[in-house]
Amino acid sequence: MVVAVLASMAGTTPVGAVTGTEPVTTVTTGSLVAPFAVAADGDGNLYISDRDNHRVRKVDTNDVVTTVAGGNGPGSGANQLSDPAGLAIDVDGNLYIADTFNHRVQKVDTNDVVTTVAGGNNLGSAANQLDNPYAVTVDDDGNLYIADFGNARVQKVDTNDVVTTVAGGNGFGSAPNQLDAPVGVALDGDGNLYVAENNGHRVRRIDSNNVVTTVAGGNGLGSAPNQLSFPVGLTVDGDGNLYITDQGNHRVQKVDTGNVVSTVAGGNGAGSAANQLLGPSGVAFDAAGNLYVADTLNNRIQKLTAEPTTPAVGSRELTGAYAAMSGIEGSVARLYMAVFNRHPDAAGHAYWVGRANNGSGLRNIANFFIGSPEFLDTYRNLDNAGFVALLYRNVMDREGDTAGIGYWTGQLDTGTPRSLVVLQFSESSEFKALTKTS
Repeated sequence: MVVAVLASMAGTTPVGAVTGTEPVTTVTTGSLVAPFAVAADGDGNLYISDRDNHRVRKVDTNDVVTTVAGGNGPGSGANQLSDPAGLAIDVDGNLYIADTFNHRVQKVDTNDVVTTVAGGNNLGSAANQLDNPYAVTVDDDGNLYIADFGNARVQKVDTNDVVTTVAGGNGFGSAPNQLDAPVGVALDGDGNLYVAENNGHRVRRIDSNNVVTTVAGGNGLGSAPNQLSFPVGLTVDGDGNLYITDQGNHRVQKVDTGNVVSTVAGGNGAGSAANQLLGPSGVAFDAAGNLYVADTLNNRIQKLTAEPTTPAVGSRELTGAYAAMSGIEGSVARLYMAVFNRHPDAAGHAYWVGRANNGSGLRNIANFFIGSPEFLDTYRNLDNAGFVALLYRNVMDREGDTAGIGYWTGQLDTGTPRSLVVLQFSESSEFKALTKTS
């Protein structure tokens, strides 16, 4: 695993699953002051809540850094933030910010228009008020969830702006209907809600039937595998594994679907070495499966990456949640397998399906995919004939026939974009049969 420290600029490292077992290297760049949260959009742009600078920074795929919210001193104006914390991005690319000390959630749309979508009516416990919101997340339908710290509750704001309490709201405590300082929220692919309770040193899951279960910690403050120390940030990967920033233990814990706990970052004492963290807060995946950690007291962002997970030779079958998918869902899943030679992660798949359903054609999505470092590292330096030959091997899992290679090379030589050729391979009856999708 490669760990790149990202602050004013993004690193470029391989893409893949996070295990925490590979060698670590560190590159230090830039300046942030107490970065609290990270989020990534489907285009690979990274957003950072630069908390003590009262702003949100965007690092694009060319390492260009801009301020997209705040940056005009602490305040409550539309162009100001006050100690921003959690971040979330919806399937349309809109950014949500937990503007903690203004007791509100701000939305920055894709046209840079800023609106208040929750709170903003002074500190309080009414439905239209918040008390130090710390985290936000958005589901695939556009419903917003807010960790309302001071009110010990999680609020849901639906797409009609109806506000309901979906967890807690009965004072600070450890009963099933209570929360103890909620500071992190996340959703998995099945719609289960996870809440990090900072003072309760645990993470709880609320399922669709409102059954509450402790899934990490809950055994007092400590550093044992079954303990946490002031957990903050949460995220869930495409396989349903939960990741937790265990702030007081200066580590990131992974709880897999079999409830096995492992440390994937830090856990080597408080410090600034590549294998250390210092008071980490936020954690998030990008659409390609890279894990980012807001290493708050080191004023940096850590990026954890690994080599791609490659299917077994002779296997292109999409399995698990992606088995026998059809329509747009199947097309996006096939593009992942055709371009990256792997299954999608849940967050990335949901994002691109949402883009497709909102008017972004498959060809545009294919164009984004083949512009990724993961694809370019394999195909960048090939001429058209070499590109087609390798595409046959990597996508169709066979050598290309002379006629096929000649046809597609001719198409490229006469100006057909490579993204369109990749899409044609992905949508072919042969590849649908290999992936067992339609």
